[in-house]
Amino acid sequence: MHDAHDTPEQVMQLEANVDDADPRLWPGIIDAMLEAGALDCWLTPIIMKHGRPAVTVHALARLGEEIRLADRLLDLTGSLGVRYAPLHRRILTRRFEKIEVEGVEVAFKIATRSDGSVATVGPEFRDVQVLAQKLGITEREALRRARDAYSS
Repeated sequence: MHDAHDTPEQVMQLEANVDDADPRLWPGIIDAMLEAGALDCWLTPIIMKHGRPAVTVHALARLGEEIRLADRLLDLTGSLGVRYAPLHRRILTRRFEKIEVEGVEVAFKIATRSDGSVATVGPEFRDVQVLAQKLGITEREALRRARDAYSS
């Protein structure tokens, strides 16, 4: 079965500690890293020397793309350095199914194990947000309705 995300089991993990970024910049930095080709990007709050609060920004890169993405991370954050190291991971195969929920198309991510059995099924949250907006309901209610529609 083809993986919808085409994600490799071997990747490079990039990390940079940043103690002077305006926190309002983080959503844009994460989006920019994903748009640049990072497989994932996330933040971890940390405390640096002298008790300074900071953030470690992490990103996963395909092998061979770590230098380009490290340079992008340096540009985006102003950090003075990026660490990177190889990482092995076990991943589930993912595919998408789209269903109509009360007139709105919602994509569901289905993760399967190596034996083909389904591990998890869940609606894409951006589609749930659109559903909520179009129906004039809360995101929580839209999530419930999407799950119910998939189950039936």
